[in-house]
Amino acid sequence: MKNIFYFFSILLTFSQLKAQVSVITNQFSSNLTKKDLNFSSDRKLFAVGVNDKLTENYIVVSKNKRGAENDILCIDKFTRKGDEKFIKTFTTRFIHKTNLSISFVQNRMMYKDIDKDGNMEFIYIVKEQEDGMKSPLNKVTGLIVYKNKGYKLWVNASEKFETTHFDKNFKDLPENISSEFLTFWNSLRKK
Repeated sequence: MKNIFYFFSILLTFSQLKAQVSVITNQFSSNLTKKDLNFSSDRKLFAVGVNDKLTENYIVVSKNKRGAENDILCIDKFTRKGDEKFIKTFTTRFIHKTNLSISFVQNRMMYKDIDKDGNMEFIYIVKEQEDGMKSPLNKVTGLIVYKNKGYKLWVNASEKFETTHFDKNFKDLPENISSEFLTFWNSLRKK
């Protein structure tokens, strides 16, 4: 019985490895500095390596200095093919008038090669407080990155976080991509 269990465990492991297209890594990213990759803001909050079928990528979330007049959160993607140098292939900024009002939600994200083209798509979640981190939640935004372009969707406290709004280019996402991410988005507790 024990041997049968081990056999099926090994079989399941190999079937999972065969199906896996991408790998999320944390090797270099945990010690990443601006000297390694010139990310957009002053201090790194989060960095992850995403090695998909075709490229090696690092996604870095950074913020401006504490105590600054406003709050800026940046999300950058750096890509390398083969032995080339890393180049910045995507960047976006979230800006708020009050410092410490924007936060990256590290435990609410999804990575997936939905269209099976060998490149990983992902969604990150960003929260925005009214006026600093101890004030009420004002807005929750989802940032979808597909083919190195950003697509945003969000909910607001003024509508009890019930109505999802979309930026104007969201309609350009292929239906299978938007559908997969909307399923994830709709499953999140946003209040």
